[in-house]
Amino acid sequence: MKKATALFAGSLVALLATGPSFAQSSATTGDTTTSAPSNSAAPAKKPSMFSMPHRVTGEVVAERKGAKVLVVKFKRRKNYRRHRGHRQTMTAVRITKIEV
Repeated sequence: MKKATALFAGSLVALLATGPSFAQSSATTGDTTTSAPSNSAAPAKKPSMFSMPHRVTGEVVAERKGAKVLVVKFKRRKNYRRHRGHRQTMTAVRITKIEV
């Protein structure tokens, strides 16, 4: 995911498939923590729902290719034009449970 996304049970999320393939198991879990940068001069805040660790459980729905990314290299007046594209592998995961 490029930026923070609100997750709910039953929502479908597309993740970049980097590292081992998610398709080997039908269920996957991940720990997510969000925290503010620590600053000794700042007063301690009481914990909120967004600063506590969460456990997200989901099941792999599909493994497919994402949108095509085009790379164009161009130098003016030099007759230099290069076009190259690729599609990154994405894994679609359906969120089944979120524990706080």
